Amino acid sequence: MTHGLGTKISVAAAAALTALVPVTTAHAATSDPEVTITDGCGRVDFLDIDVRGSYWLQVLPDGKAPKKATTPIPDGLSAEEEAAFKRGLIRIGDSWRRTDDDSKSFLLIRVLQYTGNGTFEYLPLLLAGSDNTRGTEQFKLTNEDCVQPAEPTFVDEVGSANDTVTIPSVRGVKYSGKPGVSPGKGTVTVTATPDKGFRLATPDGIPLPEDQTRWTHTFDATSSVQVPDNRIPTLRLGDPIPATKTKPAGRGPNIVTVKHVPGVTWIVDGKPQKTSEKATTIEVPVGTKTSVEVQAVSADPKAYALSGTTEWVIKLGGPATKPAAPTVRASTESLMLGASTVQWAPPAGYPATSKFNVRYRVITLTGNNVRARAPWRPWTQETRARSAVMRAKPGSIIEVTAQAVANGRVSPWSSATTVWFPTDVRSAPGRTWRMIKQNGAVGGTMAITPQRNSAWTAKTPTTNRIMLWFGTSPTGAPAAIYVDGRRVATVNTRHKNTKVRQVLKPIPVSWGKHVVTVVHNGPNGKTLRLDGVAYGR
Repeated sequence: MTHGLGTKISVAAAAALTALVPVTTAHAATSDPEVTITDGCGRVDFLDIDVRGSYWLQVLPDGKAPKKATTPIPDGLSAEEEAAFKRGLIRIGDSWRRTDDDSKSFLLIRVLQYTGNGTFEYLPLLLAGSDNTRGTEQFKLTNEDCVQPAEPTFVDEVGSANDTVTIPSVRGVKYSGKPGVSPGKGTVTVTATPDKGFRLATPDGIPLPEDQTRWTHTFDATSSVQVPDNRIPTLRLGDPIPATKTKPAGRGPNIVTVKHVPGVTWIVDGKPQKTSEKATTIEVPVGTKTSVEVQAVSADPKAYALSGTTEWVIKLGGPATKPAAPTVRASTESLMLGASTVQWAPPAGYPATSKFNVRYRVITLTGNNVRARAPWRPWTQETRARSAVMRAKPGSIIEVTAQAVANGRVSPWSSATTVWFPTDVRSAPGRTWRMIKQNGAVGGTMAITPQRNSAWTAKTPTTNRIMLWFGTSPTGAPAAIYVDGRRVATVNTRHKNTKVRQVLKPIPVSWGKHVVTVVHNGPNGKTLRLDGVAYGR
């Protein structure tokens, strides 16, 4: 039996494995060779030694040595080879790759170096990517296939009637809940564990961190409340006041009328007004004002969550309108991997010294590829800052909204602004492409090609928008963009500035999965730079 790229000193050497008893202790000197072990997926395992030399490998399928062989010692062996033959060792170079073996669960290995007089010493084995610097005399190479669990989906809408948990079904993964859709309530934790014959790891065999195998979500149990059209506040002129002997006729203060909506407290001109089942209508005097801001807020945030329009500017003789809200902008340039800068500014009528409340929500897809919004969560509160860097996993889609606070006034929340976190194009898609390091790129690198008709292709998840980031240069080539085989756009990446800059091309598409292709559409020698990609939802 051949093991990896090593060779035997005789045909029957593998059968000569004996019980392993250490001959000497493992190396301790820092000048000794360092053996790095990679326990890949399935039986894709290998080791590398950083110093060239003569090395030997012991292999024990499932940790057991086969019966001692009766094969006679071949003639012409050196003292080292004869000692290795007696122990059933396999000669290797400075690397070894595992191939077929008889193990059912794992393969135990040791690496030895000849020290003379028929003895060997073990070399310390270090696991690739491990923080351990001491090493160990032996290592178990598992036979388990690697699998990455899909994340469960938590749909937490306003109210609780439509809250759900969707647990996926993935071969090789056991989830703590039953796969499928179930109602969401309270705090739900979903844990993924491997089935027999599998382990939770990346395709390179690196174990997954806990945040990729365990997910917890606490559902918002509030009831949804929306102000109906016939309950929107109104403003009218004050009641007439008849003339007296000392005063001419006139009018009393103008009146804002608010009506009872269960779960709502009204804020009229900055002051709270509470209605009830008994006091279903309240009239609030506002002096001579002909325009007043009114807000509806939750009477009990733990029990009620408001939806729909909650702020109005009501005027005499006119319909209620929504007051001005802050402006929020998320940069689509100079993006770094997993980081995006978000900026906000006060609305008209609010001073530059305004404070801001900023909140966010994550946009996901359910197991049925339906767009799902997580509940709003606070990001910053009462801040005077005008910007902040938001960090999230590449590929995430997050919405942000802001509210200004000044002089006892609170603006309405701005409309939602999408924050993009593109994924990096990390590998060259073909022989005509190559990867280069590039300052300011999404992941610090870009895929480039100087050859006409070179193409990059990707299958999208369910999406309604394809976002492509390119790099510019004075020799930039135009890019033709195809979706499902149909040309939909052209991007010019040529720019006189010698500093490479990011340029975004958004491509609206119908809701669903697509195939997107980017093609070098310029002459040979002009360079097309592809940086990152994101998919809307």
